[in-house]
Amino acid sequence: MTTSTRKQQIFLKTLIDHYHPGDEQEFLGLWDSPESVNAVSEMGTIHGKPQDLLIEPKIALESIHYSWITEAMERLPKHLYPATLASLGGAQKQMLCRVYDIEVDELDRVPAIVQSFLLEKLYRQLEDIDEVLPLSFSPSYPLSKLLEIDKNLILEMFDLLGLHDLAVKARFIVDKTTLNYIYASLPPIRKKIFDLFLQKVDKAQLPEIDLSNWTGEPKILKKMLHRRGILRLSSALAGYSKDFMWHFTRRLDTGRGRIVLRYYSEETTQLVPILTEQVQFIMKIITQKSES
Repeated sequence: MTTSTRKQQIFLKTLIDHYHPGDEQEFLGLWDSPESVNAVSEMGTIHGKPQDLLIEPKIALESIHYSWITEAMERLPKHLYPATLASLGGAQKQMLCRVYDIEVDELDRVPAIVQSFLLEKLYRQLEDIDEVLPLSFSPSYPLSKLLEIDKNLILEMFDLLGLHDLAVKARFIVDKTTLNYIYASLPPIRKKIFDLFLQKVDKAQLPEIDLSNWTGEPKILKKMLHRRGILRLSSALAGYSKDFMWHFTRRLDTGRGRIVLRYYSEETTQLVPILTEQVQFIMKIITQKSES
């Protein structure tokens, strides 16, 4: 991500690239300080268009999980809550009204100009919002399609990715009772994927899942696998831009989003191609299922 000053320089650079056919140095010399001129001149090709930096808060907020918006709401005066909630879109309005125990039908209608003002204020309270750039400024990545997948499917992806860890562990389990517990805990489709993974060697070699205290409760196993799936996906995103990570994690709830950021590394690793292939395989399964 970047600073506010850097964002201004990027905006200027995109304006020049798209709308100024003449000499860049001459134009910059009339526009800004020598330090800023040098900073803009040293920029390479910038992804994205200048109009992409002109954010419409109402549209931008629609792609953000309501739990992040709840945190932003907490930074506003409480007397603004009803009017701010009334200004939001349908789904988020419903969820946030539940959080604050406010009946949607009891919200007063808010004039459009007031809605724009309140949503701009709310948008500016989002964590790191002054530093993040729109997605169009991020490069295209092998897993960029994660931003197009329904949020609920991403949660299912975590569950299925965690089956890799279970398969690695199961190869060394000799206790039949534990193995029976595992199969009894998995729904039919997940048993098939689990059996498929059992036949493959996991080249990622992540730390082993700990089942030593597991007593066979399906909900506990599902929770462990979900957490392991988050770890795998986070590790697959190593080296992705912080802007990409901001937008991706804001599609998740604050709990899962911050876990992803905790496991994420700014530097790419040798595991990234392996884990990327695993994620793409699961993405193919869940998208085909959702389309059928």
